[in-house]
Amino acid sequence: MRTFAILAVAGLIAAPALQAQDFEWSGRLDAGKTIEIKGINGDVHAVRASGNDIEVTARKTEGRRGDADEVTFEVIEHDGGVTICAVYPDDPDERPNRCEPGRGGRMNTNDNNTQVDFEVRVPARVNFVGKTVNGDVRTDRLGGDAFAYTVNGGIEVAAEGVVEASTVNGSIHREREHYGRDACRSGGRGESLHGEWRPRVGLPPHDPGALGSAAAHRDHR
Repeated sequence: MRTFAILAVAGLIAAPALQAQDFEWSGRLDAGKTIEIKGINGDVHAVRASGNDIEVTARKTEGRRGDADEVTFEVIEHDGGVTICAVYPDDPDERPNRCEPGRGGRMNTNDNNTQVDFEVRVPARVNFVGKTVNGDVRTDRLGGDAFAYTVNGGIEVAAEGVVEASTVNGSIHREREHYGRDACRSGGRGESLHGEWRPRVGLPPHDPGALGSAAAHRDHR
């Protein structure tokens, strides 16, 4: 696992008042690998890339508490792909924040409510995971699997592969695309504790049999 220092991957660009410097990263992953975004305050939006490069940008907006310049970014390369985190300043009375893939890592804002909004361009056949706590997660017809998680926010997720979405306070709108042989692996689930869950299945033209089985729906675990 490799961790990239922020100065090695960030494009530092002057921004307007109340806007901190931006973050930029680009790279490539093999088919089936995953680009994972982990935020706390702010939205995560992923669209399909026109080429083979993954492109990630983030905009920091200073809140009423905390210094936006203290919010940094980490890029972790691992066997499953790449994980990018918005890293908030450590609380001296708590364990330090850590950016790790999947369920690993730890993040506390330490009373810093800087908002970080991510925009991600994802090539076909690359999977996407978007996580935040206070914000929305949206994907626009991605070419691989898509997993979207938030606590206080809505989710709109559309992808050709497996789709999974979970929120506590918000609605979920899920759309799954079926194309050819990929239809056999399409599926997913959605969970919303306090909100709506609206699955929608997209069908390719002239293929009425591609609907397949309904995805599982659970109101809560």
